[in-house]
Amino acid sequence: MKIYFWFITYVLVLASCTQKNTPLAYQPTGEVKCLEHDDRTLKLQVRSVGSTFQDAAFYADVSAFENIFYKGIPNSNQELPLLGSRNEMRGQVGYFESFFNSGDYMKFVTEQQVVSHSESNSSHFVEKNITIDLFALRRDLEQAKIIKKFGIQ
Repeated sequence: MKIYFWFITYVLVLASCTQKNTPLAYQPTGEVKCLEHDDRTLKLQVRSVGSTFQDAAFYADVSAFENIFYKGIPNSNQELPLLGSRNEMRGQVGYFESFFNSGDYMKFVTEQQVVSHSESNSSHFVEKNITIDLFALRRDLEQAKIIKKFGIQ
């Protein structure tokens, strides 16, 4: 019985000492740069980090859209944010949860390419080029009554 007790104690001590990989939560980095733009589209370079490659690539997409929505993109045709602050959008939570969680945002991505991917200490770093159809995005926000035509809220 003593051997059984010590064996269980030993296993529990070993299990408690193992390294736990907790997933990295999305952290807006603001690492978004305009590569080129025209009247309709915007091509961005975005960097992000996640606990898996898929998470990091998804976080890059989220970061691109959040910068368009809430910050604007310097040196582009979208220097002003489309929506303003997050606080102003609290009444539209359902739209934005669906926008990212169900993948609706992909309707506005016309091209994407992972430029680089590296891994360090169970963190994945991704640099991605993504082209977004701003015209279609604006139109969708207007139809959902989130913005009014010509950007007036």
